[in-house]
Amino acid sequence: MYLSRVMLKDNQNYRNYVYTNLQYFHKWVEESFPNEFKENIRTRKLWRLDSFNNKNYLIMLSEQKPDIEMFERNGIKGTAKITNYDQFLDDISENKLYRFKIKYNPVSSVYVRNSQRGDNFICRSDEDKIKYLIDRSDKNGFEVLECTLIQSGYDKLVKDNQKAPINKAVVEGVLAVKDVEKFKEILINGFGKRKAYGYGLMTIVPIAERG
Repeated sequence: MYLSRVMLKDNQNYRNYVYTNLQYFHKWVEESFPNEFKENIRTRKLWRLDSFNNKNYLIMLSEQKPDIEMFERNGIKGTAKITNYDQFLDDISENKLYRFKIKYNPVSSVYVRNSQRGDNFICRSDEDKIKYLIDRSDKNGFEVLECTLIQSGYDKLVKDNQKAPINKAVVEGVLAVKDVEKFKEILINGFGKRKAYGYGLMTIVPIAERG
């Protein structure tokens, strides 16, 4: 696994168009793997837009190492950083504490009688959006100890000339690992829905081990 990031351009026109265009970033991520893209192979790639020290970045987790030229071509040349993530994953242990950040789509399917498909339940309040994450933490191998909702609202996905609002929540906090394998699974494969469009990537930084 590889964790990569590249700095985004900061001019006003670029921000106004690109930063709200999820399809643009989806295509950018896929084209960062030219061999896969050419052969129409679609492996799992998680990504999100993030900020550090007042700079904006595209962050991506992938099975394969991206082509650095393709990864940088829509960002700022010379700012890409690609790190082998396998050793970091191997160092995860039970009861270890991590600071985390995640952007996810807080929507769940609700059973509808006499229907082949469930109906979508959208978490609209801040409390429901946080509860969505906490309620699913145990089955994904972690316990949320602290969390703060830092972004809420909707993103707009434009696909096939149609606009679709996507419910979003961005949460930061502290978690404890309860089941290493389940937790690794969510780090590698993501959390929730809309993963291809910048949702579900959880990034973590170790703090300490619990006594």
